[in-house]
Amino acid sequence: MRPGVHEALAEVLDTLRRDRAMAADAEHAVVHALATALEARDSSAREHSAAVHRLAVAVAGRLAVSPEYLAEIRAVALLHDIGKIGLSDEILTKTGELSARERELVREHPLIGERILRPFPGLAKVADAVRHERERWDGSGYPDGLAGEAIPLASRVVQACEAFHAMTTDRPYRRALTRAEALERIARRVGTDFDADVVEALAGCVADGEPRQSYEPAEQRPRTAVWREVDLSWRHDAELRSLIAVTAAVAAAPRLEEVLSVAAEESRRALGAASVSIVRLDAGERLRTLATAKDARLDGRAPVELPLERRLLDEQRTHLVAVDSTASSPEEVARLKRLGQESALGVPIVYEGTAWGSILATSAPAAPRLGARQARFLEAIAGQLAVALGRSQLFSRIAALAFEDPLTGLANRRALDESVEAVVERALEAGSDVSLLFCDVDRLKEINDVFGHDAGDRALVEVAEVLSSVARHEQGSLVARIGGDEFCVVLTDASVEAARRMARRASDLLAELGPPAVTMSSGAASLRSGARDAADLFRAADAAQY
Repeated sequence: MRPGVHEALAEVLDTLRRDRAMAADAEHAVVHALATALEARDSSAREHSAAVHRLAVAVAGRLAVSPEYLAEIRAVALLHDIGKIGLSDEILTKTGELSARERELVREHPLIGERILRPFPGLAKVADAVRHERERWDGSGYPDGLAGEAIPLASRVVQACEAFHAMTTDRPYRRALTRAEALERIARRVGTDFDADVVEALAGCVADGEPRQSYEPAEQRPRTAVWREVDLSWRHDAELRSLIAVTAAVAAAPRLEEVLSVAAEESRRALGAASVSIVRLDAGERLRTLATAKDARLDGRAPVELPLERRLLDEQRTHLVAVDSTASSPEEVARLKRLGQESALGVPIVYEGTAWGSILATSAPAAPRLGARQARFLEAIAGQLAVALGRSQLFSRIAALAFEDPLTGLANRRALDESVEAVVERALEAGSDVSLLFCDVDRLKEINDVFGHDAGDRALVEVAEVLSSVARHEQGSLVARIGGDEFCVVLTDASVEAARRMARRASDLLAELGPPAVTMSSGAASLRSGARDAADLFRAADAAQY
């Protein structure tokens, strides 16, 4: 990490410190989160975070905020973009205009950022402010539509500073504004986007020259570098390393299974546990172990499976069992003794309010018992796994953007091209047939002009549903929307006459719908009708419509 970021992080940690226990929590959260953000983002994003931090702290100084607010503003300025680790590089580096679906995905990054920070004690207010950094003064922002002073002060300060820095920085699609131009634009949006007091303080800071150093009297600045301040000899060393490793895996690993494997092994190593398992109930209410790590010295002894697993999912709270604990049920204690374990700890993995699964850890005989500190660590790991779940779902949706038509839910042209290439190649090798049915919706422009574009969209969806319905019984079929009013059905091992019969059935079903009446023109072709490859097949089916 860059020296300037080290110093800024040291300031955050120093001001947040109330006592040693709180310092441990703050150091865990801020160090691992900032490390993740820096590892996951490119150098320009890191510079943006550092620049926003410098300006936000200066603005906080002009607002004469309390030390508690100053600490919160510092942390939010450093971590406001951490949620972007959940977005794909394709979206983050896109220089052209984002599509509507892509914008929807980008709007989720404050929520991802909140989920990253929320599990850590001491950072609840920072998590809230990161969540609300995209709110607007008039209530038109997201994700919750907060307005005015309901928006956390740290969010309001960082929002204005981030906007100023973004406007005064070159982008691939526009030149940087001058400082005066940027301030003028921001001032015009006071009362809609921005807090007037914050903008006034920002203008004062810029008039005095944007700060190159963090705002604070020299005598109050920490005297030690961050890596001495967060010395890895302290008792949470192993846990800190594991948190960073797991969070880095969340940011970088393409598959959820890899993240779960890293989480199990790192957690077992950090806790010195006999075993750590990550489990969940499948659709049939059967317990599935998704990842496990165990001490190699345990002679192949399987990880524990205690009755507490179901309780974890039902109650969504951490549960600790020990052989000598009066709070543990006799059944749980007996199970522990049979397995030769001294204690077991279970933590639910909660995603969007629902218990998705749980992390289970056990201690070996003669090893230290698992307790409250280990529970806090596993809760932090569970929080990162919830982030991984969200990232996995985002990536699935991003993949759908590449291969799915957003209006109809059918395969799009890209998916169609790839599918036809593959099935034609296999058919030519096997000597079988492939047929294509091309369909154009008739008079779609007229429907749009007379009944409105909503009616035109409904017509396209109706055609998609009808084609899907008639193709459902054809094994290996694919229905795609090529674009505009054009659809295509791919039929494997089917003749051109079979494709024509399908077109007639689809037309009959469409005739029963409306108003407005929807009809379509169709054309079919097959390999055996003369096409030699996928390109020939496309041309022949297209020509058959006319």
